[in-house]
Amino acid sequence: MPDKNKSGRTPPDDQPGNKTYKLIIPYYPGDAGDGGPGGRRLPFPNGVISWLCTAIRFDGAIYDGSSPFRRNRTIDITVDVSNGGNATVEGFVTLYWSDPMPVFGAQKIRIDGLGDPVPITVPAFGQVTSPPITLTPDAGFPKHFCLLAEVSSTSDQAHMDYDIEDRHYGQHNVTLMSARHKKKNSFSFYTVIPLTPMPSFPSASDR
Repeated sequence: MPDKNKSGRTPPDDQPGNKTYKLIIPYYPGDAGDGGPGGRRLPFPNGVISWLCTAIRFDGAIYDGSSPFRRNRTIDITVDVSNGGNATVEGFVTLYWSDPMPVFGAQKIRIDGLGDPVPITVPAFGQVTSPPITLTPDAGFPKHFCLLAEVSSTSDQAHMDYDIEDRHYGQHNVTLMSARHKKKNSFSFYTVIPLTPMPSFPSASDR
């Protein structure tokens, strides 16, 4: 609830005296989470990939998806979270995973193989890195899956729609490999084109 000023009246949202809270999992430097219904405008700027959120780090490093991880290896995941509001926010970072699909939902996401949510405190107009959450992809994980990070608090709740158009979410796809010594290895992956309407592509007969 907005703070009341000395007159006992509640100032408008744009007046000093109101506390604002704005949690963001940033996709790029300066990502203010402004825009669409969930607070993030799509499409992203050139060079920013929706399924490779660099705020989600693997063992402390940015993962570009080119080097598959091995199954049953524990990986520490951290998430950068910023606050565009003028008041400190206390919340939690939670990780989920899902099979690749164009639209996520509560009935499709999973938490097995992931550590518990971790608490964070984000200062006004600041940014922090969450404590690590463990990821241990066992045989139950597909070769390619979507890792979703969520930040939420009682002051600024995620919409529980698991949609990257919501600034409370970030997505990073992961590829797994069961390496065989001195043997050829292969892996499959899925691609989604988040464009409406769907663009047309030339067929083989057009070439």
